[in-house]
Amino acid sequence: MGGIECDGIRLRLTDKDTYQPFNTGIHLFTSLRDLFGNQEEFRTFATQTGVLGFDIAIGNEYVLNAINSGYSPEEIIDSWQKELKEFNERREQYLIYS
Repeated sequence: MGGIECDGIRLRLTDKDTYQPFNTGIHLFTSLRDLFGNQEEFRTFATQTGVLGFDIAIGNEYVLNAINSGYSPEEIIDSWQKELKEFNERREQYLIYS
C-alpha cells in the first residue's frame, strides 16, 4: 500500500485484560520515528495546536527524549520497571479491592 495516504490507524483489542496502552504508544511512536523520523511532516507533528503533540500523547519529557534519541521500545519500557515494581509493592497496602 505504499504511496497511499493514510489518515490514521485502527487498533483492534482482543484482550482488554492484557492490553497495555502506554506500552502500545511507546511501540507506535518508536515505529513512526523509525519509518518517518527524517520527514518534515513527522517533525512538524509536534507543533499541532501550538503545543507539543508528542508531549501530550506521551505525557513526559523523559520518554520523548528517549524516543528522539533512538532507544528501542523495549529499552524505554524497561527503564522504569524497577520503579514501577516498587510503586506497586507500596500501593498494595492501600488497595481495598483486589
